Amino acid sequence: MSNKVTAVPSYRLRAAVVCTAGFLVHLTLGTLYTFGNMSPYIVSYLRQHGTPDLTETSSTWIYALMLAGQGGSMWIGGFLEKKLGTRLTTLLGSWIMSAGVLLTYFSLISFWFT
Repeated sequence: MSNKVTAVPSYRLRAAVVCTAGFLVHLTLGTLYTFGNMSPYIVSYLRQHGTPDLTETSSTWIYALMLAGQGGSMWIGGFLEKKLGTRLTTLLGSWIMSAGVLLTYFSLISFWFT
């Protein structure tokens, strides 16, 4: 009998880490593209909590501004990618998007108490 321990090949672990990281990046940065599905719920929530005259067409402005913001800031991402590299730029973009979700939480709390 051999006491040899078979280690998990590092490429399998690396593949799992890369797939998990890719999933998390798309989950974070993909929120822009799921806004159409969330829009009716957001409008409904805001109607119930203080803005009864809000319409669904008002929410299209939010989506339009999000797309304009993404398009207008792409050159910054390209510049950062050249200076910092792909990994750090992706990490920074994910942090900024996650911070936006966190700030939305605080804005809803202040909206709730006003």
